[in-house]
Amino acid sequence: MRRLVFILVSIVLSPLMLVGVMIYMFRVRRALKRRGVDGTTYEPFTARLVMHDVGTRSDPVARRLASRLTVTGPPVWALFGLPMRSAAHLSGHVPTVFDFPPGKPHKLMSVMALRAEFFDRTLESASGDVAQVVILGAGWDTRAYNAIYSKLRFFEVDEPATQQEKREALASAAIDASHVTFVPLDFNEKSWRDELVRAGFDPDLPTYVIWEGVSMYLDQKVIEETLQTVAGLAPGSMIAFDYLPRELFTSGGFYGLIGRYMKFGFGLLYGTEFKLFFPGGGDARDEVASILKGQNLELRDFEVLAYRTQYPAYGFVLANNVSATRE
Repeated sequence: MRRLVFILVSIVLSPLMLVGVMIYMFRVRRALKRRGVDGTTYEPFTARLVMHDVGTRSDPVARRLASRLTVTGPPVWALFGLPMRSAAHLSGHVPTVFDFPPGKPHKLMSVMALRAEFFDRTLESASGDVAQVVILGAGWDTRAYNAIYSKLRFFEVDEPATQQEKREALASAAIDASHVTFVPLDFNEKSWRDELVRAGFDPDLPTYVIWEGVSMYLDQKVIEETLQTVAGLAPGSMIAFDYLPRELFTSGGFYGLIGRYMKFGFGLLYGTEFKLFFPGGGDARDEVASILKGQNLELRDFEVLAYRTQYPAYGFVLANNVSATRE
């Protein structure tokens, strides 16, 4: 009955969502063209906003930030989020895709919730063992503004235009960012370690690196350099990242068609291109462990989400360095 009420309310309010989606897409294109802001940052952010709105994952900072960002500012989120929020509150039902923490066994439709849970969980687990947190490609990530991490020093690294919009939005929303060091950087042009050191980062302190939603847009050379950099940080340093398996875009049949459709859609809307390096097949864990070992990193946590078990669609990795040797 709850699910039925949810569906009915969603249908009644769907015209509002449609208008919100249209404005959303227009603003994404405008932000990309006029300001050079990375539109892909809104994909995980809007998922976390919905989870906050339906009451499964609290993120009040994200809610405040959203109202000041170009794409999710008024009236977009009022229109875009109202149907889901209203349907969930009136029915007491939350779709699996926004259930948090995601149930087990993990399902492909829970990928965005699982993605949030993976980085939340690994950061919380590491927070007692590290002194610094580096968020590579930070986008609209709000973990640095959680009071439970007040003793950690945060460094947010992102492309200049995206980071500038975030800083302006944080200031406009009166969100305290005094404990965060912002480092504007293009990963393809400069060493993020060198830029961090110039900004006050201490490579001799154990560090947790969040690399969320980034690896799938980088060349293999940049990926390997990033892993090597983490391996060269202080002993006990870790990196958590996600990736799209290369099989999703290289396979035949309907499975490969889905991957090609994703590639086309992201290219059309965001102007981005997927560059895939990590595997997702039956031996993916061993292959990923081997790749990490070659960069002097050790695999600690690994999962590949798959459709019907044989079609890999998304991967999660946590690794720590195994050498005390640093640059």
